[in-house]
Amino acid sequence: SSLKGATGDGGDGETGGGDGQKKSHGLHVLGPMGPSRMMLTKPVIAAVEGFAVAGGLELCCWCDLVVSHSSCSFGVLCRRFGVPLIDGGTTRLAKIVGRNRALEMILLGRSYSGQTMHEWGLVNFLVPSPDEVLSKAIETAVEMCSLPQICLRSDLRSHKLFGFAPEDFAMSSLRGEFELGMAAVRAGETAEGASRFSKGRVGRHGSSLTLSKEGVSWSGHRGGGVLYPGRGKL
Repeated sequence: SSLKGATGDGGDGETGGGDGQKKSHGLHVLGPMGPSRMMLTKPVIAAVEGFAVAGGLELCCWCDLVVSHSSCSFGVLCRRFGVPLIDGGTTRLAKIVGRNRALEMILLGRSYSGQTMHEWGLVNFLVPSPDEVLSKAIETAVEMCSLPQICLRSDLRSHKLFGFAPEDFAMSSLRGEFELGMAAVRAGETAEGASRFSKGRVGRHGSSLTLSKEGVSWSGHRGGGVLYPGRGKL
């Protein structure tokens, strides 16, 4: 086929195999989220019907086009749990939405609507209903498949190699991001945050955090509570 879905097998990647053991610039071809370090020769379309947060947001940044709905949620919600971005989020996001907006997302860990992400440039196509997201993605794929493929893929490759981010710089950035992120993981904060999340105490379904002198409270459509009473920080 001429197009790849956001979960494509990546078999046509520029950097090689599907076993994740080959390396490019000192990194395994497959990142923690899968294809985030690969440069495919075919366009990839992300169809977001619900949440695209943390690693899901990073995969959106890796894709070439994004289709979504205004009610969908995007964000670096892993910020709330001490989980670093290690799939290109710190490097690609700023190139798409701009430095200041990227830093707002990265540093504050807020949730943003599909409408906002469309206005900021991450989402290409905003459809009226979540049920129409996949059909719009397929429609867009069919439209691209109808165009001369050699020229289309050549321009896409040129954009990836020299326009969006030169490959050497991009891979160097991904390697640096991964090394810094893993240092944060080894510090223990990530395991603590992941444990809180897995126990369902905070952050499920995009629930928000509020910091006060009483502690950290959270709220969402499934209830709320208070963490660390009197501690005043995460």
